Amino acid sequence: GEGGTSTISGKVRVVKLVGEQEYYAQEERVYIIYGDDITHSDDVRTSFDGTYRFSYLRKGTYHIYAYSKDTTGNYDSGKMPVIKTVEISKHNQHIEVDDIIIFD
Repeated sequence: GEGGTSTISGKVRVVKLVGEQEYYAQEERVYIIYGDDITHSDDVRTSFDGTYRFSYLRKGTYHIYAYSKDTTGNYDSGKMPVIKTVEISKHNQHIEVDDIIIFD
C-alpha cells in the first residue's frame, strides 16, 4: 500500500478493432489493487503519451489494470479488465510494467 518508496509505471496502448489502428491511450483510467483487496485501492489517468505512475508504494503484490472492450463475450458490461500483477520486493524499487493493451 501507500507510504513506501517504490513506484510502478507503464503505458496503456489501444488497439482499434475496426481499422486496426494502434495508439497510446490518453486520459484512460488505470487502477491498482493493493495485495488481497477486493476492489481497486486507487486509480490514475494516463498522460498524453499513455504513461501512468503509482508512487509511494511499499513491498508487496499489486494488480494494475485498465478496462478493455470485451472480446470474449463473457462480461455483461461489455468491458473486461486487462490485469498485470507486479511484485515489489525491496525499498526504492521502480518497476516498469509491460504495456497494458486494451481494445476499442
